[in-house]
Amino acid sequence: MRADPTGRHFANARIGEVSSGGIGPHDIKLLPNGRLVVANGGIDTHPESGRAKLNLATMRPNLTYLSVDGQVLETVELEEGLRLNSIRHLAVDGAGRVGMAMQWQGDVSEEVPLLAVHDAQTSSLTIGAAEHQRSLQGYVGSIAMAGGAVAITSPRGSLAQIYTVNGLDLSHQIERPDICGVAAFGQSFVTTTGDGLFERHDRLHEAKEIALSWDNHLVGLST
Repeated sequence: MRADPTGRHFANARIGEVSSGGIGPHDIKLLPNGRLVVANGGIDTHPESGRAKLNLATMRPNLTYLSVDGQVLETVELEEGLRLNSIRHLAVDGAGRVGMAMQWQGDVSEEVPLLAVHDAQTSSLTIGAAEHQRSLQGYVGSIAMAGGAVAITSPRGSLAQIYTVNGLDLSHQIERPDICGVAAFGQSFVTTTGDGLFERHDRLHEAKEIALSWDNHLVGLST
């Protein structure tokens, strides 16, 4: 039993479950059409093995679309050469396009794309250019979409990058130590870093140092 701020007690109880359509579900988003989309990272683990990755030899991440009652509607897989790219975090724009942030489970010195956008309406998967993402050290921590753009962050690379959604052309990048949190802010973005920097990236650019250690993810709330 737990108590809410008013002192009332309530119990946590699982009321059901559905298959995610893959191994290692890591993120889930609600689409504008009422369906769900799940990032299945593809990594198999077990409590007795800690954080050990047990299936790298057969790993197969995917993006799965579900109905609200759990029916698998569509599954999207990466090509064979990218099967070690764990799909970790998702962002959705107003048109229902899904941005995918990935983390490479192979040799981090390899040049691989870490960003993709899937459009279910046209069944098209756009993969980012690997040469733009070599400085991300195989790791994208967060993703957001706004104003026809998609932003990704890499705390390992100390970089945020902003791309056009159409074509995934690199618009610009931002160098900040331990940058990871990113969220849509109007037609632009805000980011946070592990050492307390909160920064707006719109035309009224603003940055504040706050005596906090921001976590990896940032969630925008509408009022």
